[in-house]
Amino acid sequence: EYIVGNGLPGEQRTTADVAINRMPPVHSDYARRAYLRRTVIDTTISLQNDCTFTVLNITATPFTSDWNADGEVTTADLFDFINSWFAGDGDANDDTVADTQDIFTFLNAWFAGA
Repeated sequence: EYIVGNGLPGEQRTTADVAINRMPPVHSDYARRAYLRRTVIDTTISLQNDCTFTVLNITATPFTSDWNADGEVTTADLFDFINSWFAGDGDANDDTVADTQDIFTFLNAWFAGA
């Protein structure tokens, strides 16, 4: 879950419940004040059991067209999306399928800067 502006002014929050294999779920709730309209949250979740230590680095952005999640909508996002789409990983509308509708969803968002 990614929330912008819910709580303190300029607050961004990422929450996650993560379980790997048979490990019990670990809850992460990370919030920070964001200035200058920063649109990316970088979150690290650490999971540890008796034998392993796993670190997940999660980068989130609220914008469909910020495909590379760098905080800006640029032409690099357009090319990154096209490469992802041809690789079968360009699901811009989150319906679990990379099809032609995703191209239209992405382009509409990209031209709108959203």
